[in-house]
Amino acid sequence: MTGLVLCGGQSSRLGFPKMLIERDGFPLYQWWTNALASVCDDVLISCTPEQTSWLKAGTVVCMDLKADQGPLMGILSAFRQHKAKALLAVSCELVYVGIKEMTELAQARDPYSMATAWMDPQTGKAYPLFTIYESNLVPDIEKELFFGKRSPSKVLADQKIHLIKFPADFRGINTREDLNNYLSI
Repeated sequence: MTGLVLCGGQSSRLGFPKMLIERDGFPLYQWWTNALASVCDDVLISCTPEQTSWLKAGTVVCMDLKADQGPLMGILSAFRQHKAKALLAVSCELVYVGIKEMTELAQARDPYSMATAWMDPQTGKAYPLFTIYESNLVPDIEKELFFGKRSPSKVLADQKIHLIKFPADFRGINTREDLNNYLSI
C-alpha cells in the first residue's frame, strides 16, 4: 500500500500553505510522511510545482496530472503515476487524527471493497480524505473527473466500501481561527 499526503490545495482561507504548519516539531507534510511510513511501503506528497520548493530534500512528489482539480485529481495522479494497488490518502491539514486512527484504518483494510474509510460521525458517510482507495476505483474516479466533478465523497457514496464506525475527529486547519484553536491546545 502507498501513502499519499494531499497537500496541493491553495490554502486561500488560511493565507499560507497548510502543509507547513508544525505538528510535534515537523511541518504537517513531513509529520504525515513519517506516520504513513509505519503502515505503507512508500509515501508520496501530492503538491503543486510551487510547493516543491518547501519540501525536504528526498521527498517523493506526485504532481497532479491537471492543476486545480482538488484532492480527487491528486488521488488519480498517484494511481496513474505510481501504479499503486491501494492508496492510503490523507489530507495534510488533519491535525486531530493521528497514528492510532491511521493504524486502525490500515488494519481494517478490506481489499475486496472499493475503499476502506472512517465513517464521519457528523454525516454517517465515509470521510474521503482519510481513506484507503483500492485501484479498482480508478475508472470511477476518472469518470467523475471527466464530467467536471471533483468530489471524492460522491465517488465513495456510489461504491461498496468498508466503513469503520469508531469516533474520530476530522477537523482540519482551513482558517486562521482553526489555526489559533489548534495552537492553543
